[in-house]
Amino acid sequence: MFSFILMGFIGRYFAGLIISVILMDLGIQIAHVSNQTRIYSLDPLARGRLNMVYMFCYFVGGALGSYLGAVCWHHGGWWGVCSFGAAILWLATLAESFYNRSLGRSIRH
Repeated sequence: MFSFILMGFIGRYFAGLIISVILMDLGIQIAHVSNQTRIYSLDPLARGRLNMVYMFCYFVGGALGSYLGAVCWHHGGWWGVCSFGAAILWLATLAESFYNRSLGRSIRH
């Protein structure tokens, strides 16, 4: 989320774009490894099936995000895309927080 906010402010400069994209890629890789670790712990005997479902959802989410990002670019330009990315990640964090609260546990990252 921080990388999208940073991208909104300094992304028009080449060095700012590079820094923001590196931060975004780092966050994506951390989330990807964390998610795979979490789903693989569900059932070690079903790793292939779990990975198939995870990667399908990952692909659909990426495709939907690309489409909505293009729509945001059309309507809001650079700030529209950066705001959309930050807002989606904020909503995901909020949803995880409510989910964990409903289970009676805190988020441990």
